[in-house]
Amino acid sequence: MKTMDLISLELINFKGARKLFIDFKKDTSIFGDNATLKTTVFDSFKWLFTGKDSSDRADFNIKTLDGDNQTILGLNHSVEAKLNIDGSIKVYKKVHTENWTKPRGQAKEVLTGNTNKFFINEVPKQENEFKKEVAEFAEDMLFKMLTDPLYFSQTLKWEKRREIIFAINKTLPSNEEVVHSLPELFPLMEQFKTIPKIDDLRKVLNNRRTEYNKTLITIPPRIDENNNLIKELDFASIRLKLARKERRLNEIENELQSNVVKPDPVRLEKIERLQTLQTEVSNIKIQSDTQFNKDLNELKSSLSNKESLYKSIPTNMQKNKDRVATLKSERIELDKKLEGCRDQYKKAQEETLTIADGLLKCPTCMRFLDASNIEKKKQELHENFNSDKVKKLKTISANENDLVNEIATNETNIKSFTQNITEAEEQSKILDQEIVSLKAQISISIVQYPDLYNELTVQATKLETELLADVPISNEATTIQLNEEKKTIQTEIDSLKLDLNQEKTNEELKTRIQELSDQERELSSKIVETEGLEFLCDKFIKQQVYLIEDSINSRFKFVKFKMFKKNMNGGIEPCCEVLLNGVPFLDVNHGGKVNAGLDVIQTLSDFYRISLPVFVDNAEAVIKLLPIDSQTIKLIAEKIYTDGNTLFRLEEVIEYARSNQLSAEYQNGEKDIIWLRDVSKGVVKALTTTKELKVEYAN
Repeated sequence: MKTMDLISLELINFKGARKLFIDFKKDTSIFGDNATLKTTVFDSFKWLFTGKDSSDRADFNIKTLDGDNQTILGLNHSVEAKLNIDGSIKVYKKVHTENWTKPRGQAKEVLTGNTNKFFINEVPKQENEFKKEVAEFAEDMLFKMLTDPLYFSQTLKWEKRREIIFAINKTLPSNEEVVHSLPELFPLMEQFKTIPKIDDLRKVLNNRRTEYNKTLITIPPRIDENNNLIKELDFASIRLKLARKERRLNEIENELQSNVVKPDPVRLEKIERLQTLQTEVSNIKIQSDTQFNKDLNELKSSLSNKESLYKSIPTNMQKNKDRVATLKSERIELDKKLEGCRDQYKKAQEETLTIADGLLKCPTCMRFLDASNIEKKKQELHENFNSDKVKKLKTISANENDLVNEIATNETNIKSFTQNITEAEEQSKILDQEIVSLKAQISISIVQYPDLYNELTVQATKLETELLADVPISNEATTIQLNEEKKTIQTEIDSLKLDLNQEKTNEELKTRIQELSDQERELSSKIVETEGLEFLCDKFIKQQVYLIEDSINSRFKFVKFKMFKKNMNGGIEPCCEVLLNGVPFLDVNHGGKVNAGLDVIQTLSDFYRISLPVFVDNAEAVIKLLPIDSQTIKLIAEKIYTDGNTLFRLEEVIEYARSNQLSAEYQNGEKDIIWLRDVSKGVVKALTTTKELKVEYAN
C-alpha cells in the first residue's frame, strides 16, 4: 500500500490567506467561522497537485484582493506542502508569479502575464517533471477520487465510474453462466461462437440490421423498374397470326411450285370466313387465359401474404411472452415493495416519543429546567413528534398508493400481452387452414373455355379441310402477285416473331421480380430475427449486470450501485448510479453524501493500494464520519472565541465555565461576545469571536 500523509501546509497570498501555516496529523479537524479560509485549505492542496480547486475548476482566482475587491498586484502566490510518502519526507511547492515588462517608449512596467514555478525539495522543476513525479504516485483523476469524497459520485462522468467499478470487480460471469441463468438467452450461444463479447455482438447486430434495411429499401424501386420493362402483348393472338402467316407462306410456296392459283370467289369467301372464325377463337382464348391468370395471381398473392404473416406470428408471440415474463418478475418486486411499505406504515404508527433527560436541560449551563418550562418543553417535543409522525405516515401512504397503482398498471399490461398471445395463437390456426386451402385451389386450377370456343374451333377446322380439298386452277399471270404477297407475309412474320420474343423477355423479367420479392421477404425475416437477437442482447446485459451487482455491492459497506436503467420502450440502457439506502446520491443530504464518498474512497484505496489525505468540507453537517484508513482532514464551520491568548470552540467555553464554576452568557443576546461571570466577583472574562482557525487532532 502506497501512503501519502500531509504533514504541513503553508499558504502565502493565496485566495486571501496572506500567510497561513497548518500542521496536520492522522485525524485533523480545522474549525472556523464562515469565510475564514477553511475551504481555501482544500483549494490550495488541490491547486498544488492538479491545478484546480476543490470544485474541480481550473479558472478560479487565487490572487489576494484588497478591501475594494481589487487584485493586489506585485505579489507572489504560493502553496507549499510537506508530505510523508511511504516513510520519506518530500516538500512540494508551487509559486504563481507575475510577469512585468516595460514597453518601448513607456516609463512604467506593465503586467503581461503570469507564470507558475515548481519545486520538489527546493529543487526547481519543469511543470512536466513536477506532474510526472506526482503521477508516478497517483495520476490526476485518481488523485481527485481519493482526496475528495464527492468527486467520484458527483463530478466524475457515469461512464468512467462504470469502467472503474467493473475494474474493481475484476471478474465477470462467463457468457455460459449468464445464459444458463436465463434459458431464454440460449439463442445467443450460437452467436458467441464467433463473437464472444456482448458489446461487439451488439455492434455487429446493429450494423447487420442497418445493412439489411439499406438493401431492403432498394428492392421496391428495382421491382418497379422490371415491371416497367414488361410489355403486355396478346401473345396468343400473335401466335395465331404467326401460324396463319406461316401457313399462307407455305401455301404460296406450294402454289409457286405448282405455278397454279385458283381465284375462286367461293374459295375467297371461305378464306375470309376462316380468318373471321380464327380471330373470334383467338379473342375468346385470350379473354379466358387473361381471366385465368388474373385469378391465379390473386390466389398466389393471397397465399404469399398469408405465409409472410404466418411466419411473423412466432416472433411476435415470443416478444409478448418475454414481456409477460418481465412484467411478472416486476410484479413480484412490486409486491415486495408494497409489503415493505405497509410494514413501514405499521412501524411508524407504533412509534412513541421517548424524551431524553438531556433535552430538558439548559444547553448553556446544563441544569434542568424549572417545572413549568419542563412541561412546556415536553409539550413542544410531543407536538413536533406528532407533526413529524403525521408527515411520515402521509409520505408512506402516498408511496403505498403509488405502488398499488403501479401494480394495477402491471396487471393490466400482463392481461393485454396475454390476450395478444391468445389472439396470435388463434390467428396462426386460422392462417394455417387458409394456406392449405389456397394451395389446394392453386394445384387444381385449369383454364375453362366456354362452349362457343369449341363450336367455333370445329367450324374453323371444317373450313380448313374444305379449302385444302379445293383443286387450284393453273394461272401464270398470278405468279408475280404471289411473289409480292410472299415478301409482304415474310416481313409480317419477322415482325410477329420479334413481338413473340418479348414473351420470353417478360418471363425472365417476372422471374427476376419474383427473385426480388423473395429477397425482400427474406430480408424482412432477417431483420425480425436480428431485432430479436438485439432484444436478447439487452436482456443478456441486464442479466449479466444483475449477476455482478451483488458482487460489486459487496465491496462497499453502505453504498450500492445501479448499473442499468429501463427505457420507456422496455429496453435497457447502461448507467452507473450511486445509491445510499436506495436513494440516488444527488438526492441524499450532505452528511449522507460525505459518508457515501468515504465508503467509496476506502474501497478505491484498497483496490489501487494507494492512500491519500481526504478533505471533508462542511463536516459540521455530518453527525458521525465513517472511519477510513486514509488521513482525514475535516473542515468544520463553527464560531471560534478568544480571550486574546487562547482559542475556544463553544463547547470548550461551556466546559471552561463549568470547571471554573462560572456562568456563560451572550452579550445582549448576540453570539459575538460571551461573558464569563462569577457570582461574587462579577465579570471574570470576556470572549470575542475571531477569524482565526482552530486546529485539533484526534487522540
